[in-house]
Amino acid sequence: MCVSRPLDLFALTRLLTATGRAAPPGIERVEFHYARWLLGLTDVDVRFVATLASNIKLVPESSVVAFLERQALTWSEGTEGFSSRTAVQNIERFLAGQTPPPAPKLGHLSPEERRQRRRAAKGKASGMHPIASWAQQMAASWAHDPLGPVLRSIGGRQPIIYLRASGDRLENAAPFERLKEAGVKMVVLAHDTIPLDYPEFVRPKAAANCATRVANMARLSDGIIAVSHYSANRLSPYLMPFRPKLTVAHLGTDVPRFPEGAPPLTKNPYFLMISTIEARKNH
Repeated sequence: MCVSRPLDLFALTRLLTATGRAAPPGIERVEFHYARWLLGLTDVDVRFVATLASNIKLVPESSVVAFLERQALTWSEGTEGFSSRTAVQNIERFLAGQTPPPAPKLGHLSPEERRQRRRAAKGKASGMHPIASWAQQMAASWAHDPLGPVLRSIGGRQPIIYLRASGDRLENAAPFERLKEAGVKMVVLAHDTIPLDYPEFVRPKAAANCATRVANMARLSDGIIAVSHYSANRLSPYLMPFRPKLTVAHLGTDVPRFPEGAPPLTKNPYFLMISTIEARKNH
């Protein structure tokens, strides 16, 4: 019996909405590396999609490689006034007991996105109506082709897997329910259950939002990939009574080259914590 090669629909929503960001959060990086890995596979067909409001749109095949290359370049350039050399120098001065340096603007926009936002503001002032959410507008500039014709053309002749690198957007179940009605299998990457385990450390409404996402994940997923055994154990009780298949796949990492000529760090013992400054990050 000959089994057709599967079609993998990979969600790039978080990465697309972060277009132009100088330093993306972790989930965007996970999406980026999954996308590059999927592009290198030869035994599956891959298309990329994004969730926009209550619809799932296709990213044109011709745009994906160019988008990923542009995003990698944006990240490598970083933000204005910041470099690996200045970062090491700042850490060295801080560990030596000097005044803490100003925080680098890692969360700020790249010069490109700054220009794009100014153009959008001018367009709105002139009577044009850009999408209310800037993140949605950024995603819509890349993902705009309808998914329905592709699903109808396959007509059940090819297995289809919808893969998400996070539970983001799962609070609105409607677009994913339509995928399930079309016979698409859904697999979601689960990172943690911090908002449910420690609601006192997250923003208001985050716990309720996470509970909705996890409930929809349990009900709609055919498989869930946890990033650690700990996360899998914490998530498992919330999957009742649906019990989708749960497995573990650890996240990898790329070790960047240390810049030539960077000054050495102090030889004294120290702790280095890399995260946003939030209670849930144990600050």
